[in-house]
Amino acid sequence: MAGALDTCLQPGEALIWEGKPKAGVRGWRTLILITILALIFLPGGFAFFGLGLGTIADGAIGGVGALIASLVVFTLGVGAVRDWVVALTGHRRIRYALSNRRAFIVRSFWKDCIDSYVILPTTVLELEQRKGYGNVWFHSRPDPSQEWGDEIIRIGFEGLADAAEAYRHIRAIQTGYP
Repeated sequence: MAGALDTCLQPGEALIWEGKPKAGVRGWRTLILITILALIFLPGGFAFFGLGLGTIADGAIGGVGALIASLVVFTLGVGAVRDWVVALTGHRRIRYALSNRRAFIVRSFWKDCIDSYVILPTTVLELEQRKGYGNVWFHSRPDPSQEWGDEIIRIGFEGLADAAEAYRHIRAIQTGYP
């Protein structure tokens, strides 16, 4: 991964830690709930699709609404499949790194996408230990999809087998001793 980050490092900046999410699916309950909802609505989506096509084939414009409803249900099903694919393969495509100044999140899909976050003495850190893995949160921003902006998106290193180690490195960066 160092090769992908070489162009991002500034003079005097060096990598001090690299990691990746632990393999495995986290958030089973949410994934299963979304999948159950998608499976419940899927037959209705197919029925609306058939109804819409039949109505349009008969020359009536009313079938357009049924087609739109079927697309909404289809999107829910595709979203459930996408969530499972990301949960099962995300650990292969995400890498984390720390330099003596910044945290990096590298996502490798068709090409590398690198996000960096400066670690300041005022950066609010949170170590969240879970069963078998942990998360280190170091940045947050309002969720732009929320109308009132009161939902927060937390950004950090997720699903680490040894999150405490990453947390210690970030604290050392904050205090000037990486």
